[in-house]
Amino acid sequence: MIKTEIIIIGGGVAGSLCAILLAQQGINVTLVEQNELTLPKTPLPPHGRSVALMHPDVTLLQEAGIWERLQKEICPLETMRIIEGKVKTSFHAHEINLHEFGFNVPNNALRIALIKRLNELPNLTLKDKTELWDIQLSDTGITALLSDDCEIEAQLIIGADGKNSKVRHIVNIDAIKTNYKQTALTCLIKHSLSHNNTSNEFHKPGGPFTTVPCPDQTSTIVWCENEETAQEYLLFKKPDIENKIQELSQNILGDIQLESSLESYKLSGLVARKFTAHRVALIAEAAHVLHPIGAQGLNLSLRDIHNLYTLVSRQKQLGLDLGSLSLLKEYKASRKHDTFSRFAGVTGFNNITSIDSKAFQMIRQAGYKAIGNTPYIKQKLMKLGLGNIRKSYP
Repeated sequence: MIKTEIIIIGGGVAGSLCAILLAQQGINVTLVEQNELTLPKTPLPPHGRSVALMHPDVTLLQEAGIWERLQKEICPLETMRIIEGKVKTSFHAHEINLHEFGFNVPNNALRIALIKRLNELPNLTLKDKTELWDIQLSDTGITALLSDDCEIEAQLIIGADGKNSKVRHIVNIDAIKTNYKQTALTCLIKHSLSHNNTSNEFHKPGGPFTTVPCPDQTSTIVWCENEETAQEYLLFKKPDIENKIQELSQNILGDIQLESSLESYKLSGLVARKFTAHRVALIAEAAHVLHPIGAQGLNLSLRDIHNLYTLVSRQKQLGLDLGSLSLLKEYKASRKHDTFSRFAGVTGFNNITSIDSKAFQMIRQAGYKAIGNTPYIKQKLMKLGLGNIRKSYP
């Protein structure tokens, strides 16, 4: 029997970041991941997947010691623009006294920075290519039974193992699920005009089409369509894909050139009915999965991490049980309202913007015009989208 203080199941972005932050507090952490967590031996090809990290959550990556490693890869998000038909509503960061709302970060660059940091912390044990088989509880601790026949006892298990979370399943936490009946298509494009550090979200039947700025004159595309239409686009040849992106982007970025393959993933939503069980806490997509409209998913996950690691760090400093009932109650209370309200809001917003009706489009356009002409409402919406700003950064 191996003993540690905290076990994290799932070594994706959320699990890895949580492990790093906890280990930096002097806590002994074991990170279990079913896939291999190693650095690529050759440069990775261009990729269309990226994450929009909002202002409050950049500080979390700074605390983890990985933000400075991403400086050549990131692009600031200074303006968010919603385009509904001919109505364009722009939200500028300077309107709420910020230089930018946040930054767009390529997934691959973020994963590489996290893996490098994982291997620098002596009290962090990494067990990749290993799966969780079962969990056993006792009065004083919790034990993870792993696929390599290893048994690890800890004070707390953190489930960060995605929307099909085995941790959530083992501890019998039910989840509210929704099928958006949409597929997200992603790719990287190069364009002839500057994006001016602006993200453009075009609302259309079938789902939003979003261009997100990257360094130089490149952008990532997050293109949502109903499932049948998406399958048709996946069969398109490169020139046809470029022409369709050109059309959907309304030539706002000039001439389009595809820089990566077109990838896809089906969209579904989920929110766990509980975020904790006996000596277990759920974070990120083990607890909630959101539609990509509004770019709220990862930032909601990072707030989970911030709240949980702050509570655990306090317990550690006080010499208290890291998996205590009082800690778990406090974590659950801190995340419930934020998670359920974001899930409902994002799901409702996607449903409304996807309705193919001229009457609804006119209503939406009138609403966006009103927002654009009312600075107070614009500022409130921008601050709501960012969450709580914890501190400024250079």
